[in-house]
Amino acid sequence: MSTATVTQAPIRLTVAAAGIAAVASLVVTLAGLPVWALFVGWVAWLLRPASVAQGLRSMACAAAGLLLAIAAQASIGLLAPVVGPLAIALTVFAVGVIVVGLRTHDVFGNPSAWFLGLVSSFALHADNAVDGLVTLVPAMAVGAVAGFVGQRVNHLRIIGGS
Repeated sequence: MSTATVTQAPIRLTVAAAGIAAVASLVVTLAGLPVWALFVGWVAWLLRPASVAQGLRSMACAAAGLLLAIAAQASIGLLAPVVGPLAIALTVFAVGVIVVGLRTHDVFGNPSAWFLGLVSSFALHADNAVDGLVTLVPAMAVGAVAGFVGQRVNHLRIIGGS
């Protein structure tokens, strides 16, 4: 293989990944969704990129993290009038026990993906849980699809990748 071919393949892969990101960002922008959330989905997908099944399990963990964040926010709201600032510590402890406790589970054993879902929900500052899910789930799904497509482009050498 010539030096030119070795150099051009990574450049083509870079351009392809950038193109995939550009298309994905346009899709979520046109849908009125936050672009940052698509990258959360992309990262979640790629946390365990060995197979589609593992990518889907990562996305399930991220989605579970979103739901757990909603419960955590409700818990903090309920506990705060009773225990004040301790409400956050108690809730974070409970969330940690759940997430880290599931680390060996076949489907839900990806703490990093859980935390991406948790952080996303808190970062969005949605007025209510439904708005948060309606905003984050589709944006993260677009990101997961972008991650999958990028993976396929790389692994299948569709564009002559190395």
